[in-house]
Amino acid sequence: MRRVNAFMVREREIRVFPGARGRVATSLSSVAGHVSFLLLGYSYMTSDLLTLRALAVGGLSAAVVFQYFRDVPLWLPIRWNALFVAINVFWVAKLYYDEYNAEHWCTTEERSLYDRHFSHMALNSFRTLLKHGKWRDIERGFEFTKEGKMNENVHVLIDGSAEVYVGGKSVNSIDAGSFIGEMSLMRSIAGSNAKKQSKRPRAASATVVAAERCRVFSWDDGELRQLIQQNEQIKSGVQAAFGVGLAEKLLTTRVMSTKVFAQEPQRVSHALA
Repeated sequence: MRRVNAFMVREREIRVFPGARGRVATSLSSVAGHVSFLLLGYSYMTSDLLTLRALAVGGLSAAVVFQYFRDVPLWLPIRWNALFVAINVFWVAKLYYDEYNAEHWCTTEERSLYDRHFSHMALNSFRTLLKHGKWRDIERGFEFTKEGKMNENVHVLIDGSAEVYVGGKSVNSIDAGSFIGEMSLMRSIAGSNAKKQSKRPRAASATVVAAERCRVFSWDDGELRQLIQQNEQIKSGVQAAFGVGLAEKLLTTRVMSTKVFAQEPQRVSHALA
């Protein structure tokens, strides 16, 4: 008959809260069970892939300890959790290697773009995304989008600012860190007919003009559209970045005149695109 490890299963008093009633009787095996759930629970709250995988390794390993040190070990979950630990160890090593390797190919400017908008996606996917775009220096007065015209590019405004015009009226300004032209792409790939629509860019709902000399990273709309259609990881990463960018636009948008909004609410709301 199997002999249970006395050190792991022996109950001990542990102080949890101050005072006489702040002690609980538990074993190291039970503590491992609680730690397992705490780590796995925390992993659900992080968006960093490396952190998530590392927490999964710790949580699953603690679960194996809890499941093993019993009168009868729970071999079914032990075996499955051991497999999951191995899978996550592989991903921790891979993500760490990608992070380390990024120091050799990723410039300071590229790294800043990654940290600002795409840190939730794997670095190798971000590298692929970079290969399909280019850095550009834009002069004052350049039109990023033209109201009513098909959008040709999607931009990230790295440095500088831009003005948004609807019907020839200035309704908003865009600061560094914002996307330009992303809403046309998002609208065209949304819905049940995404595969059919993804090849057709939509007309811009506003004119966006560089208010000063700008530094941007740009993708060709059609090329980015095709990349998103072919690569699910990049699709989810780009959509998440665009979603955060849209939320920031909604929070920081500066309508130039409340009178303009009162007179033309529909036009001003479209300016967020």
